[in-house]
Amino acid sequence: DGSARGRTAGAGAVLWAREDLGRWRRIAEASISIAGKTSPTCAEAWGLSAAADLLLAYGGAGRRVQVCGDCLMVVRFCAEQGRMRDAERSE
Repeated sequence: DGSARGRTAGAGAVLWAREDLGRWRRIAEASISIAGKTSPTCAEAWGLSAAADLLLAYGGAGRRVQVCGDCLMVVRFCAEQGRMRDAERSE
């Protein structure tokens, strides 16, 4: 998720995994301070980027995931991108 206030913006991402019994467990989180940016849309995009980085770092490539956010334009863009690509495999 991202937000902006005054002359700064920030974003955060949390990666959850479902355990065997259906319970959710937080496995990673990230936060970003974005000085000089005043756009909530830009902050949301940075939060989405952080979420994608966490997902790839924790072996999420090839898995089905759910992305949540309050900036519909950014979330839709992510959804339309389809599968995430592994940069090493595409070379």
